[in-house]
Amino acid sequence: MLGLGIESELSTALVAGVALGLSRADGSIGDLCSSIDSRQVTMSPYMRMDLGPGLSFSGRVFASTED
Repeated sequence: MLGLGIESELSTALVAGVALGLSRADGSIGDLCSSIDSRQVTMSPYMRMDLGPGLSFSGRVFASTED
């Protein structure tokens, strides 16, 4: 599994970033599945905005593909 994130402060109240991930699995689960071979790639851009003391707004989009 590998992950990477980049974040930037666009203003004193606004932060934006993107998180990327890659995972790979192989093996077996007893008699249930003898051959597991999968890979998953994910990307998730996000933003966070401070709206005042103790109040913030956070938004995230998540996209993933698996084979």
